[in-house]
Amino acid sequence: MAMRAEPRFTDQDLMGLMLQSHKHLAESLNMCILETANDQLRRDYQNILMETYDHHKQIWNVMNQRGWYSVRPANPQDVARAQNVLGGPPM
Repeated sequence: MAMRAEPRFTDQDLMGLMLQSHKHLAESLNMCILETANDQLRRDYQNILMETYDHHKQIWNVMNQRGWYSVRPANPQDVARAQNVLGGPPM
């Protein structure tokens, strides 16, 4: 009987999974914040959400530095148009 090779995850795979997990966690925490009636519990969820944002950014920074998550710069006209639609300040 032939042995099956174990699936191997690369650092990039693991970082991608961590990033995706933080996105899902943020979504869940946001729902908890919106649905919680207890003010202290709401503040606790908000604090955890801020930590989740910070961790997500740290993971993203590492991935971006290694070339695993690159972004294309936004067109300034598109940014201005979006700000106009959303009522935000111009850049």
